Amino acid sequence: MKVRLCANYFRSWWVFNFNWYRSVESIIQSHSIPCIKLTYEDDISNEDRTLQKIILRMFENFGAEHEFRADMKPKGLYKQDQERKYTNKITNWSTFIEELSNFDFENRAFSAF
Repeated sequence: MKVRLCANYFRSWWVFNFNWYRSVESIIQSHSIPCIKLTYEDDISNEDRTLQKIILRMFENFGAEHEFRADMKPKGLYKQDQERKYTNKITNWSTFIEELSNFDFENRAFSAF
């Protein structure tokens, strides 16, 4: 199954979420709460277990590294979407990109929050 994207809706969604994340970061900073900033592109979607390494480092900071094993994996779960190229997942990819460009939003749309 392929999806059809709407550039205007995507831009609205992106701006809303960007602002929400900035407000959460501001609250965290104002309370001096220690945190690690993660991005989907750099930390979650990659194959080199970056997220697990970050979580392990977080546990170490709290002295609880012995409670977390880097090899922990959920059983019975698999990636349902096997298509790696996002351009093959969307029916109107070129039109979507063109519309984002018309909004002067193409570069920002794919940057991390």
